Amino acid sequence: MAPSTQKSSQARGAATEHFEIGIYNTTETRFIPRLKMRRVVECVLRSHQRREGSVSVVVVDDKEMQRINKQFLNHDYSTDVISFSLDDELVDGEIYVCAEMARRQAAEYGVSFSHEMMRLVAHGVLHVVGYDDADDAGRAQMRKLEDENIAAAW
Repeated sequence: MAPSTQKSSQARGAATEHFEIGIYNTTETRFIPRLKMRRVVECVLRSHQRREGSVSVVVVDDKEMQRINKQFLNHDYSTDVISFSLDDELVDGEIYVCAEMARRQAAEYGVSFSHEMMRLVAHGVLHVVGYDDADDAGRAQMRKLEDENIAAAW
């Protein structure tokens, strides 16, 4: 696993932001758009007026994603992204993104691998800050926010 953690502190007016963001690649995929993924995490947190938080993004393969999905959600298949919010009051989350699924979806949607990885990370962070996509309205709202945050991070 090649860790990439960075603390990001930035003064904005009277408020100071402090985000601890870790990007971990557990796959054989050599290129992971770490900087873009980090930027989209920051954009989602800022757009939701979060001033501090800790988010870990772990890039996994299909086999590991299926294991996580089965163990924690009782679904025996791989998926593109799974998020865990570790604290109800603070932003503290873990996001698992499947690189193989992202590559397949990027081809299907006609976007770059980097763009699809950013979309999946944005989706995961939105779950961590409280959004749900259990119905059509929730999915549409999350998709709009994903697009806005990717544009802001790009």
